[in-house]
Amino acid sequence: MFASASSMLFPVLFSLFAIVESNSEWEALEKSGRWKVLRAQVNNKLAANPKDGEILRWHSRVLMAFGNAEDSYKVAKESTRLAPQSADAWAQYAGLAGIMAGRANVLKKMSYASECRDAATKALELNPKNRLALEVMMNYYQQAPGVIGGDKIKAEKFRATLESIEPEAKSRRLLREANKTKDRVRIEGVLKQAMQKHPKAAWPFTSAAQFAMSKSDMRPQDTQVYAKNALENDPFSARAYGYLAQAYAAEAKWGEFDATLLRAEKTIPENLYPHYLAALWLISASKEPKRAEALLRRYLRQEPEAGTPGWAYARWQLGLAIEQQGDKNGAIKELKEASKLLPKDENIAADLKRLGG
Repeated sequence: MFASASSMLFPVLFSLFAIVESNSEWEALEKSGRWKVLRAQVNNKLAANPKDGEILRWHSRVLMAFGNAEDSYKVAKESTRLAPQSADAWAQYAGLAGIMAGRANVLKKMSYASECRDAATKALELNPKNRLALEVMMNYYQQAPGVIGGDKIKAEKFRATLESIEPEAKSRRLLREANKTKDRVRIEGVLKQAMQKHPKAAWPFTSAAQFAMSKSDMRPQDTQVYAKNALENDPFSARAYGYLAQAYAAEAKWGEFDATLLRAEKTIPENLYPHYLAALWLISASKEPKRAEALLRRYLRQEPEAGTPGWAYARWQLGLAIEQQGDKNGAIKELKEASKLLPKDENIAADLKRLGG
């Protein structure tokens, strides 16, 4: 049961941003998903100050962003030793302990779960309004089995406290709940409310832009409006650039399409996710496969940003783009490379089998 808690704790590290008055620049980079830039800055500071608890806390966040949960957990734990009065450090440690609990065997699961609860409790003792700690505790009591203190009533209390401090947390929750229902009317209603309540945040507009590009009810002009609003709020939003490019492709506005991706690459050169999103739509729509191929080959030339598709998925999509151009052998070659990177992926395996590879 507690494994599901870890899957809920993981997004916390990306959706909530503890107040760090001493480093607003790093906080802004994290909020925009510019993890590669943040990693470089944190590593530089860490080299000069390896025993700084606050830098170690950021190092832990970067490690987790790039999928290194075990080292992230160890670094987070060390940061609390070096900065024992930092609520942010204890909250980070709590979140990582929860993730480790979800990945551990039965013998270690309880130990990690106790660390999660105790560290979050310590964080809230230091700062009762620490948003990350509140969400960790909410998820802990919601998902943990009763034998280690799971309690739905306590979970609800932590949720209410969190949402009173962080109104966006409530809007995000309502959107998650609406998405589970797959009720398009409900989802759109929640998105409209979120855009109205949080006009300076990028995520409601980016989510609305994505929703408006759904195959069942594609509205590219609405996507253009929403994506542009998102970029006004956050000019580094890779997703917003990607959905804007998709909307232009849907209307065959290739000049605007190319200009959008060029602007994205100039603004966030370390993150080519807009290129991937644009190629993904072209392939799904069976349009401009050569253009999609070029975008994916560009994407494959550098390390993906944290939280974006890895090279295996890019090679898979590249194979499909090549297939759409009539080159079956070339498609099989790329799909085999993708399968080497992700041998257990059922979708890649299915396309490889379909092509006879």
